[in-house]
Amino acid sequence: MKIAPSGKVSINGKDDALENIRAYYLSGGEVDLPPHQNEIRKRLIAAQAMLLEAQPDAAIRKMLEDVFEVSDATARRDIKWAISLFKDVRQAEKEGYREIIY
Repeated sequence: MKIAPSGKVSINGKDDALENIRAYYLSGGEVDLPPHQNEIRKRLIAAQAMLLEAQPDAAIRKMLEDVFEVSDATARRDIKWAISLFKDVRQAEKEGYREIIY
């Protein structure tokens, strides 16, 4: 991971939004994100908030499409990225039950 002189993060010389957002969090917010990546970060936070409420993917997609005016494909990608970045809390509950049972 490299930080370019402009302050933007470059992963192997390419502009990868998810990796840049991950670098933003790992740096404690010291890395400046371009406006379009900051907008993606806000969508990921909104998706994660609904994941914490155990909302189904369809409800999260609808919220992203309505509130942020993104396409279905973008909403699906945002959910996938939110899970990749913050982990799937819905699975954590299942894993906890497995630990208790076994």
